[in-house]
Amino acid sequence: MQVDTATFFLKAFDRYTEDLLTTFSRFDKRTFNLSPGEGRWSPGQMMQHLRKAERGTLRLMQGPVVVVEGRPAMSMEEKLSDLVHTRQRLEAPERLRPTEEVYAPMEMLEEIADQRADIRVSFEFAPNIAAEVQAWEHPRVGIMTICEWLYFTAVHGERHRRQYVDFAV
Repeated sequence: MQVDTATFFLKAFDRYTEDLLTTFSRFDKRTFNLSPGEGRWSPGQMMQHLRKAERGTLRLMQGPVVVVEGRPAMSMEEKLSDLVHTRQRLEAPERLRPTEEVYAPMEMLEEIADQRADIRVSFEFAPNIAAEVQAWEHPRVGIMTICEWLYFTAVHGERHRRQYVDFAV
């Protein structure tokens, strides 16, 4: 079951990553740095937010884990999947908020692609995808397994991609 689980969630991660990069690659430099509305981040700022969040995820996936007997790799699948569909505005922690600067779209997208590739490799070489990453507890979700962190990364990006899909030119 673990191999099937890993394959399923790697495919979802890859699909969401491709969709994210495709959507945000449609922005020219001006639009990439333009807010789509009052109180909303520009696409460039959203990419910086994702880059910061995913940098932390990568460190977690490469850090110490605890194997909990009987803990399924994806017991939070439904809870994590719901993140994609919620319209509730969630406040990002200060450390994950973007700065106000001019972003270069292609550079930012390359950084996200490289970082996601590193996350994917960390997952592929994880000794046990059902191991809990207890170094840090997500404030909304709780302690997640390595598999759940991979999926969270994918759905977090997908949630934000959907916020910008109509804004893309």
